[in-house]
Amino acid sequence: MAIRFAIVGCGAIAPMHAEAIGRAEGAALVAVVYRRAEQARAFADARGIAWEPGLPSLLRRRDIDAVSVCTPSGLHAEMAVAAMEAGKDVVVEKPLAITLAQADAAIEAARRTGRILAVISQLRFAPDVAEAKRAIAEGRLGRLLLADLSMKYFRSQEYYDSAGWRGTWAMDGGGALMNQGIHGVDLLLHLVGAPKTVYGYARTLARQIEVEDTAVAVAELEDGCLATITGTTSVTPGFPRRLAIHGERGSIVLEEARIVKWEVQGEPVRAPTAAPTIAASSVPTAIGSDEFASQYQAIVHSLRERRPPPVGGEEARRAVATVLAIYESSRSGRPVTM
Repeated sequence: MAIRFAIVGCGAIAPMHAEAIGRAEGAALVAVVYRRAEQARAFADARGIAWEPGLPSLLRRRDIDAVSVCTPSGLHAEMAVAAMEAGKDVVVEKPLAITLAQADAAIEAARRTGRILAVISQLRFAPDVAEAKRAIAEGRLGRLLLADLSMKYFRSQEYYDSAGWRGTWAMDGGGALMNQGIHGVDLLLHLVGAPKTVYGYARTLARQIEVEDTAVAVAELEDGCLATITGTTSVTPGFPRRLAIHGERGSIVLEEARIVKWEVQGEPVRAPTAAPTIAASSVPTAIGSDEFASQYQAIVHSLRERRPPPVGGEEARRAVATVLAIYESSRSGRPVTM
């Protein structure tokens, strides 16, 4: 029997989740809920599924095994907890939460209820990212020395004005780093390791929003590697995400989720893999679906086998903690020890 999913929210990312569920073997989308009935009905009718007017009625349905939370970030943890307490497994769109207290509440709810909590970090499922991860784990780059994460995006004022929650501390939890940049931060931590200390600046320079549109930070990672993080939504016209990783024996550079440079001692110099056809540097919805589908397939396997998902609450918490530490450093003007 298929794992039966419901989606909470009908915003820009919900169609990507619906497509990924549809592509995952052993999964089926059966319902959606959204506070705007007309939009929920249209989303449901287009996919031949049911719709509910509110989360309580959705969670009472006995034909739902798992819930995908696609609401504004400030609601992620609250709705995840409610779903797990109702006996549903949960998939949460990034970020897991916008505060550590929220993240910890969701993680504790998963422990208490025995439900599975998975968080979307689809870049980890790109073939080139997996290949880079293997090379680093095998020590082929030698000791890691430096990592440079650049996330120079463009988001117009109209983008922020299009929804009242965008660019607010209460619902977005942050700007260029917490919203657009959280995937890149997660990728840095996944490949290179978690920070030991961070020092950062987060500023609002170009947009009329509460949160930052421009941020830079430096970090010392757990094994001594140094890292820089740049995140912005104020750069015209927007550029692909870029992560360069340098070790004693070589370097790997990723642009979005593809390898554009691979020079490692004792190995052939590699040509870049095929260029991506889409990127979200200037168009928020211009993201590929293959990695989404791959992660959902892995989640379905974990739900069936009742084992931890590939990206669970604890893993997702690390990226949130890193971004929040940069914000704290910016406010205090001092380095923050993680």
